[in-house]
Amino acid sequence: MFGKLLAITLLGFVASSQKIRWPVISAIAATKVFEEVYLMTQGGPADSTRTLVYYVYDQAFAELEISYACTIGLALFLIVLMLSLVRYLFAGDRGLT
Repeated sequence: MFGKLLAITLLGFVASSQKIRWPVISAIAATKVFEEVYLMTQGGPADSTRTLVYYVYDQAFAELEISYACTIGLALFLIVLMLSLVRYLFAGDRGLT
């Protein structure tokens, strides 16, 4: 009895977990909000709206720390690449749409 209940529970979990949209898409999309931050708040009061992409821009062009900004940009690229690969691997037969 307990084995059948466990099997039904596990099958239900596997079936429902395939319908969950992983938050990877929103993490990748979060790197694309440079324009909004730059035009509206430029980091906001006390850097409350500063994103990583805006921080790279600020370090490169306002502080003239080009090598530091390149290092952060490379790390950001590797993070987005890793998240994209995770999304690709979990997409399976559904494709990348």
